[in-house]
Amino acid sequence: MFDETTEKICKELGIEIWHPKAKLRQRCDNKMETVRIGNKAGVPSVPNTAGPARTYEELLCSARKAGLGADLVVQTAFGDSGKTTFFIASDVFKHGMFGAD
Repeated sequence: MFDETTEKICKELGIEIWHPKAKLRQRCDNKMETVRIGNKAGVPSVPNTAGPARTYEELLCSARKAGLGADLVVQTAFGDSGKTTFFIASDVFKHGMFGAD
């Protein structure tokens, strides 16, 4: 929508923008940051954990530490909802699908 360049042009033209600053909107557009903000405010979205996971085992390790099960909903930090959300059932990996052992 509006970025910092648009904000600068609007300011030069005397146009007031009634939105949070672009920098704040971009920060809050990060799904992991949104989860952190909700957790700090005492409003968790669901039982969750945030962190990097390059492998299925790293993902399970993070899930175990957070007290989550092995059937997971995983979201990447950036991207359109629905395109970056993955539903992972533990039995898919138990049967060796997707290259897992």
